[in-house]
Amino acid sequence: MKARLLIIVVFLISALFGQVNIAVIDFEGKNVSKDDASALTDRLRATLFLTGKFVILEREKMDAILKEQGFQQSGCTSDACAVEVGQLLAVEQMVVGSISKVGQTYSVTARLVGVEKGSLIGVGTCDLKGDIGDVMTCLSDVAAQLAGKQPVLISEPAQTQNTVLKNQKVTTANKPPTNMIGIPDWYLNPPQYEEAYYEAGYAAKLSMSSGKVASDASARNAIYITVEIKVSNILNNFMRESGIGADTEALEFTSSVSKQVANTARTRCKIVKRNMKADGDIYHAFSLAEYSLNSLVQHTLYEARKQKALYNEAKANLSFEDLEKEIQKLNTTQKP
Repeated sequence: MKARLLIIVVFLISALFGQVNIAVIDFEGKNVSKDDASALTDRLRATLFLTGKFVILEREKMDAILKEQGFQQSGCTSDACAVEVGQLLAVEQMVVGSISKVGQTYSVTARLVGVEKGSLIGVGTCDLKGDIGDVMTCLSDVAAQLAGKQPVLISEPAQTQNTVLKNQKVTTANKPPTNMIGIPDWYLNPPQYEEAYYEAGYAAKLSMSSGKVASDASARNAIYITVEIKVSNILNNFMRESGIGADTEALEFTSSVSKQVANTARTRCKIVKRNMKADGDIYHAFSLAEYSLNSLVQHTLYEARKQKALYNEAKANLSFEDLEKEIQKLNTTQKP
């Protein structure tokens, strides 16, 4: 319990210091079982977190988002695939790699890939002889290299000019070109109605179907951020009024409820508008997501009631009924 509270506190504090948001794809096992490769990938996630440079997207959240989008993570070992996954997850960088065994030697190779430009930012490697469990002892070196504490210089492979230009067009995925004509008005200025939140998303892809999936994911992730901040703000304000402020139990209650509600919002929000623009062999996709405020209130009440025991543990001076009344105030479109 204490360890879990510590992780939550560290995560919330670390987000304030400009750390890089990343996700880690399960490493490919070469002459290594899938379960061992998965377990070592989990250990690398934790080790990367401890470098202090990265904010790591949790495995469960990553899997849920990719499942929702119909994306199969297995077999995703290339940098290009990592970039596509990173765009769906709305992270800045991706970690992809492999764990292999040759004779009695185990080798770990990890690559840090930038999602925006698809560039190779760095690598981390380690080799050792021994048992598969011994690999855990060298993952700290891999994490340090990826964090830039043990830099490894990488020369990018040569590309033709046309390939470079195509990659640049495809991977500037979070915002459309500033000189683009015909950007939907609802993308530039998402509607503001009393009954719902609206957020827009954008993606550029080589296929129409991939553009649709990526822009929908971008809009859904924007809904996630808006809802998480809104719910977190109103719960934090209530906790301050109760006199317990940033007590660890109150912090865990607020974090748990706001993240669960935000996850529900991302899953259940509706894509109400979509626009596709072809530019040569590139498709520019725009999506608009809608999430009703009535659903926001109901889901927040549901999650808060699930965590009622934790709320009571925080020894708030205000009753749970007072909290439910405060949650009703979420039924407003005032942005966080």
